[in-house]
Amino acid sequence: MSLKSLNLKQKTLIQVLIALCIVLLLQFVIPLAYQPFNLIVGPIFGNSTGSVIVVADLGAWFFALAVAWVFYRENSYLNSLMVYSMIPLTVIVLEEFFLYGLFWDYIHLIPFMVNLFILVRKRATLKSNYILLSSLFLTGLLVLLHFLDIAYSATLDVGFLLYLPIYFGVVAGLSYLLPTGRTPKKGYLRLVGKGLLLCGWLLALLLTVIFPFWYLRPSTYNVNQTIVIDSWVAVEEGKHNSNSDLIYWNKTGVMYLVHDRRPFHLGTPDAKILVWNSTDARQWRKVAEFSVPGEDVRDPKFAIIKNRLFLYFLKNKAFPMALPYTTVFTYTEDGIHWAPVQPIAPAGWNFWAPKTLDNKTWYVPAYGRDPYGVRLFNSTDGVNWSSWATLYQGETCSESAIEFLPDGRILFVSRLEGAGAGAFGSANASTLIATSAYPYTDWSSYIKSTVDKLDGLALFSYDNKVFAAARHQPGLRTFFTELGSVFTCKRTSLFLVNETTGLTYITDLPSQGDTAYCGVVLNGTDAFISYYTSNIRYDYPWVFGWFAESDIRIAQVDLTALAGLP
Repeated sequence: MSLKSLNLKQKTLIQVLIALCIVLLLQFVIPLAYQPFNLIVGPIFGNSTGSVIVVADLGAWFFALAVAWVFYRENSYLNSLMVYSMIPLTVIVLEEFFLYGLFWDYIHLIPFMVNLFILVRKRATLKSNYILLSSLFLTGLLVLLHFLDIAYSATLDVGFLLYLPIYFGVVAGLSYLLPTGRTPKKGYLRLVGKGLLLCGWLLALLLTVIFPFWYLRPSTYNVNQTIVIDSWVAVEEGKHNSNSDLIYWNKTGVMYLVHDRRPFHLGTPDAKILVWNSTDARQWRKVAEFSVPGEDVRDPKFAIIKNRLFLYFLKNKAFPMALPYTTVFTYTEDGIHWAPVQPIAPAGWNFWAPKTLDNKTWYVPAYGRDPYGVRLFNSTDGVNWSSWATLYQGETCSESAIEFLPDGRILFVSRLEGAGAGAFGSANASTLIATSAYPYTDWSSYIKSTVDKLDGLALFSYDNKVFAAARHQPGLRTFFTELGSVFTCKRTSLFLVNETTGLTYITDLPSQGDTAYCGVVLNGTDAFISYYTSNIRYDYPWVFGWFAESDIRIAQVDLTALAGLP
């Protein structure tokens, strides 16, 4: 039987069998190391375990189909199916060339070149209904593979919720524009409609290029290695781990680490508070877990009060946006057995990190939302707290920290969102800095530093200087990238805090995406700093990090080098 005597369906079946054999070779014979792009970008296009199931990977299938395409190049079924892959292949090839300098990725280059040939020389073989049916089927298959955790599960959920509908619209546009044989109907209204539709497709195409670029660009955090000696992952659970704190309890001789764990950054009743301990800050053992049924929990903070290890954290009922509305607490006498979680009094205030100067009275800043304000509370037992003074009233002030200065004064630092803050941030965002002498009731003098807006901050002192570990926003500030913009890059960074000159940026810690919310333990001339971060290999905007996995990391900092900076 000759090739010419076969009908289209028979030729298609032979091509599909050829492609299947190639995919099986990629799955069981050719190792993943021979797939260049996957080797460079890691498990993003595989699954959450870091492996790629090739038989469920569309990139491998389109490579195999491109090879099988040589068998018969006039196949309307196959050519229309191949067109579906043109846009992601274009994005990947461009990023390989310009981001990674990778020019020999045959897995993506070969189908990309075949697609170009089809669009230029075999355009007449494309059929509108075939392209539409292929795109419907393959888009649905991608969603199914992702949410069944078979493939693509390491990508962001938001990518599938936002990117795929846009992508399907672009493919649908191709199905309308590319096939020949259409006789356009006349009429100005139809021409205007086509123009608007084309503009929509061009915008969608732009977004399909921007999103992967944001998601895959290499991270560019700036670490001063003289100061930051080392950093490592402390907790890696395949979840969105965030909002950490760290403390050393000399009664037990170990460090305690706490953070919240959730499926994503936003408010969710699935959130939990996890407590770990360690003797060396590297190997961590989980010792406790807390949750509040039906409510989000976040922002845990430690304090050692009267030989008890206290844990304070915030409750939140607002879904999906997180708006904590009160504080709850628990404590332990031995690090093993914990008291039941109970609400703090007075209610309606969100506590941050309690501190003491004399081990008799503890002070804590706490913020409220109705109206916005930060108050100073004090306590002698960690359980019963009294409102002591108003630290600041107005604007959208929230997370705040205090540190005792060598002369006994309190230094107060607060995050100010700025008027009109939204998704693009605010030109008025800043960090509030104020001091007050005992009895800590006069807070009338303060400055606002616009160097940055310190989110999730922790203050610590060394050599009569005060430092902050907090979220940092590098880069230019424009209308779309003001302080607090969700579309900008973020870092966990160290700052010098001065009551008269404000903030001075020092260095980043290895971090990007959704990051910061730190805890600090001083150990002689070193400091251990806990924080959370998205995958540090890439540098996607903050909002992408909301839906990605994140780890708890520890950085070891040389305090003498830190304090020795001019």
